[in-house]
Amino acid sequence: MSEMFSLEGRVALVTGAAGSIGRGIAERLIQQGAKVLITDLDQNALDKVVAALGENCRGLAGDIADEEQVKAIRDFIEAKDCIEGAPHLKPEHLPVFDCAFQAPNGKRSIPWRAHVLMMAAAQPFLSGAISKTVNM
Repeated sequence: MSEMFSLEGRVALVTGAAGSIGRGIAERLIQQGAKVLITDLDQNALDKVVAALGENCRGLAGDIADEEQVKAIRDFIEAKDCIEGAPHLKPEHLPVFDCAFQAPNGKRSIPWRAHVLMMAAAQPFLSGAISKTVNM
């Protein structure tokens, strides 16, 4: 595990994880000590990735784009300026939404270096330089 920082005890969600970028991100998160839940529409491809990534990875096939739930969560965030307490989300779901800044009405955050690690994991799969537009 890198000495840069540890994700030990943290949980991450990676969508589209049967593809190259998602798989690379999941691999790097596991290397840093995180347990990872990966999702994808393709059950067969997802099963292969879960088998390759080992015991710190779980897979959940399906479409996470339920428009009604997404709208309810988005409306909550816009009204409350944080995700904590949003409908359809359990407390155990919250770690995957943690960011390097604490929302004005929230209590959660992660080290800023976690965002840098995510870019380090994704960069090999991006065409061109890391200076592509990326929101961190």
